[in-house]
Amino acid sequence: MALENAWEARRRVCKDIGRFFYENAISFNVATSPAYYNMIHSVGAFGRGFKPPTMYDLRIWILKELESNDKSIEEIKKIWAQTGVTIMSDGWSDIKHRSLINILINNPYGTVFLRSIEASDQVKDPEFIFELLDSIIDEVGEHLVVQIVTYNASSYKIAGNKLMEK
Repeated sequence: MALENAWEARRRVCKDIGRFFYENAISFNVATSPAYYNMIHSVGAFGRGFKPPTMYDLRIWILKELESNDKSIEEIKKIWAQTGVTIMSDGWSDIKHRSLINILINNPYGTVFLRSIEASDQVKDPEFIFELLDSIIDEVGEHLVVQIVTYNASSYKIAGNKLMEK
């Protein structure tokens, strides 16, 4: 496929993905989800002729397999007490220029996505960042937290110092 045709094909695929998001009122931050990237990669790796799952597939066998996956995540969480955890936060902006913060919890057995927070008005506020990270530490369990890895902005540095003082 010529380079020009490849770019046009990519644009068509991106428009179809965008249309899916718009028509189903799916939040744009879903596009940063690891599950979204896994889905896109899997479809691309399958290649031409992929038949998407039906509503029945989604409701029955896929749901059962995902529930099994949720149990695996719970197993990872049980191991946190043995290994400790790293709290990771990643800041980014979506197409509407909203500032979002993803919170992930990592240990040697896997990474768990905890949540995504819309923080447009507060992303530069050290007090907000401090309260956010402090609440995550409380939720996970202070005794389990080995380290926190964050974005390198000044508000995060100030919040980090405040957490260390606490």
